[in-house]
Amino acid sequence: MLKIENVTKTVKSGQTTQNILSNVSLEIQQGDFVSILGPSGAGKSTLLYCLSGLSSITEGKILIAEKPIHTLKEEALAKFRFENLGIIFQDFHLIPMLTVKENIIFVAQMYKKYQDDTYLKELLDIVGLTDKADTPVANLSGGQRQRVAIARALFMKPNILFADEPTGNLDSHTAEVITSLLEKVNRDLGTTVVQVTHAEELAKRSGRIIRMKDGEIV
Repeated sequence: MLKIENVTKTVKSGQTTQNILSNVSLEIQQGDFVSILGPSGAGKSTLLYCLSGLSSITEGKILIAEKPIHTLKEEALAKFRFENLGIIFQDFHLIPMLTVKENIIFVAQMYKKYQDDTYLKELLDIVGLTDKADTPVANLSGGQRQRVAIARALFMKPNILFADEPTGNLDSHTAEVITSLLEKVNRDLGTTVVQVTHAEELAKRSGRIIRMKDGEIV
């Protein structure tokens, strides 16, 4: 499903070259729920962005469904992401003045792929926001906004859902709610979930933990 081979990412600062990722290899199967766990600066978010095609790599290979996404040009990569991947950000990346519904369908409308409300209603039920469809997201709590972000990421029925610290800005109770929701998405929809987290207890809820330190899997 997802395979990376000897992935390295370096950045230059003046005359200095720093390895952010060093020779990382792993495989993730369809239907897995994986947590990438490690301290701040371990390279886990960078790895997630590389896996989702939001960041380039210096060396190595990234294959999703046997497609080498590291070789794709930007337009083809954006199309591939839209059709196959869902991405959840720690800071939500929602449009405050738009409603819950408008945020969820925004990208689909942009690509002219929005047809009707059938799946939208199903998603709103899954994330527990049926009664908030017409509410501006500016009026929602942090946990509710993250649920909107999850619904938006799921709207095109992605094969893989990537989540970067999805509970990082939430209190412990709300973090539990979001983790339970990700478990439900994985279990009921069969979506592969790959999340980055620094929370050991929440990581243990996933089926597999990948630990990182200093840009390497340990």
